[in-house]
Amino acid sequence: MLCRLVLAVLVALVVSCTPPAPLPPESDTAIAAPPVENLTPDRLAVNDHLRAACYGYAENDLQIEGLLMATEADRLNGMSMQELLDTLNWTCSQFGLRGRPDISVACRTCGYAIIRQIYAY
Repeated sequence: MLCRLVLAVLVALVVSCTPPAPLPPESDTAIAAPPVENLTPDRLAVNDHLRAACYGYAENDLQIEGLLMATEADRLNGMSMQELLDTLNWTCSQFGLRGRPDISVACRTCGYAIIRQIYAY
């Protein structure tokens, strides 16, 4: 164990004492990178935030994508965010009335995240 620690310290010292590589000469090609079209995340994209929020309700990315598309269609048809939230609350409460409060909470959590993502952009 002590040998590994000593070896790790020696490697760290050698690496930290190595001078940095020289910078390339200044030219247009030295720093070239493809242009960035859009830095805004895609509102219709499934991401880790939605996967976490929809855990226990939507089982996979395809189901989350379906919820995103349905919510986007409602937005494009003129539904306000508040109208969708009211619909979500009523729909999710039906799970609770049928003896599934766990699904009711998961439904709301997922739905709020979906609606927030669609209406945020």
